[in-house]
Amino acid sequence: MSGLGSAVVVLAVLALSFGVAAAGPQRAIPKSRQWTDITHGLLEVARDHRRSLEAAVLRRERDFREASASLDRNSEPYARGIISRAELDAAAREAGTARAQLEWTRQELVRTTALIVELEGKQRLAIATPSTSRCIQTAPRAASS
Repeated sequence: MSGLGSAVVVLAVLALSFGVAAAGPQRAIPKSRQWTDITHGLLEVARDHRRSLEAAVLRRERDFREASASLDRNSEPYARGIISRAELDAAAREAGTARAQLEWTRQELVRTTALIVELEGKQRLAIATPSTSRCIQTAPRAASS
């Protein structure tokens, strides 16, 4: 699974962004609610993505175990001259590819989990902080002569 998972998340974010923009005038919905609604949609997409990655990690681990076992099985016949170097190299490439795919999937799972944690924090902040209290008021400065 190359950048397909990341592409899905990016497309979902864009779709949600455009869907909210096309939904009508934004003045009718308070800004804190807009943020909460968008964040909720993004969280759902990210959580779905995380679930698919968790399932993919299991598949990738199985693929890696099988490719490693195949490489191990081919080492002895190669040493005895039963199979060619090309066959052993192919088994090694398959094991390397399976390992790389497993590592990428694990990294993507970590990135997606971090995104979910960040979105959940922002969502809690948006709910807990009314939009009117976000403005910082400062006292006027005294004019210097």
